[in-house]
Amino acid sequence: MKECKNTTEKVSNPILVFEATIGRSAAAASGGAAAIVLAILGLAGIYPMFMLAVATLAIGVTFLFKGAAAVADFAKALKHTRTGNLQEIEFGGGMSAEILAGGAGIVLGILTLLSVVPLALSACALLVFGGGLLMSSGVTHRLNQVKIATSSADDTAQRIAEEATAAANGAQVLTAIGAVVFGILSLVGLAPVTLTLIGLLSIGAVTTLTGSAIGAKMVHMFNA
Repeated sequence: MKECKNTTEKVSNPILVFEATIGRSAAAASGGAAAIVLAILGLAGIYPMFMLAVATLAIGVTFLFKGAAAVADFAKALKHTRTGNLQEIEFGGGMSAEILAGGAGIVLGILTLLSVVPLALSACALLVFGGGLLMSSGVTHRLNQVKIATSSADDTAQRIAEEATAAANGAQVLTAIGAVVFGILSLVGLAPVTLTLIGLLSIGAVTTLTGSAIGAKMVHMFNA
């Protein structure tokens, strides 16, 4: 009888982990930073509805790009792991949620720019972003774990990277729940512009901070 092999194989070249993670982290940080600036300007009273719509578009584009990048990451990770059908379905479902949330956010942002029931649609966009972030958080965490496990870094460096991704995942979940709550409150008419801007600000902040934190940990891991 053949001896069972480990489901995750070590690779001698760490570029698999480095390039994919750094690229996606940079994209998330850039889009999140743009949303932060736009939301702050809106909260300061500078064309709040316009800033609300553009911030929605910025986060929508970020989600769409992150989801597409995650698909590429998944394809690379599959080359170095043995995955069953259930794992593939779970990964694919989470990535599809992020892509769909991004696409829906772009559409809702454009409609908000066109002043088509802007308050309701921007609140719906916040709900969509919160749901997409919540559904994709577990998949993103697992994908990062696969990339860390398939790297050639030592055990200490891998543990540091795992702690960074776990902290980022927890922040994503909390922010997603907060965004859903803000979206619901906005839909019922409780300071909709302010709460939606705060929700978009929080999503922009968590994508920026988690993207920067994971990217920095990965750079440190491969430069150690």
